[in-house]
Amino acid sequence: MQRTPRRHVLLLLLLVIATGIILRKAPLGLPYFITKWGGSWLWGAMIWCIVTLLSRQRHPLRTAAIATVVAFATECLKLLHTPVLDSFRSGSFGGFLLGHHFAFIDLGLYAFAIATMTFLSLRWDATGK
Repeated sequence: MQRTPRRHVLLLLLLVIATGIILRKAPLGLPYFITKWGGSWLWGAMIWCIVTLLSRQRHPLRTAAIATVVAFATECLKLLHTPVLDSFRSGSFGGFLLGHHFAFIDLGLYAFAIATMTFLSLRWDATGK
């Protein structure tokens, strides 16, 4: 099975990160649900890119499963409150990176993003483009 070239995944990762920062931080005047849910979708896509880059010839569905576990774990980390984590979250970077509030809908958005990225990767691999 052909795999999406790593350089393409790396470029996609950089694009997803830039888009996420712009969506969440730039004063675009977009409705809250677009910035919130769009940012969550992009987080799932970013996790997929990172897991894909770190994987070594894994099957795309296995990579998707690992990415889903990692994305869900990052969301569940919001349920853990320790002085160190709460201190990190209180800063703007920590709050942006880790978030503050657990949301079940984010789990669905992460899974949807990872499924979308996996589907697109499989399509890319199938067409060779």
